[in-house]
Amino acid sequence: MAKRILVVDDDSDIVMAMEAAFKAWGFEVETVLNGIEATEVLQCTPVDGMILGTNMPYMDGYEVVRYIRGTNREMPLIVYSTRGACSA
Repeated sequence: MAKRILVVDDDSDIVMAMEAAFKAWGFEVETVLNGIEATEVLQCTPVDGMILGTNMPYMDGYEVVRYIRGTNREMPLIVYSTRGACSA
């Protein structure tokens, strides 16, 4: 059975690119566009790992990490930031 990951970012272009890449690598992918939606998904959908950005409206990535760790979840997390990134 494929591992299920949750991709969380408010930039839909980033989410779509990550979704395509991880699906190509054989993962099942769930995507949401903010931290509140991420916590809602986690309450009812089992996931094996999460990739999330730090800069999101309503509930940022750091708050999502605190939520996950506060519920004693030991799932793997990859947290990234595009703050200060150059744009073309």
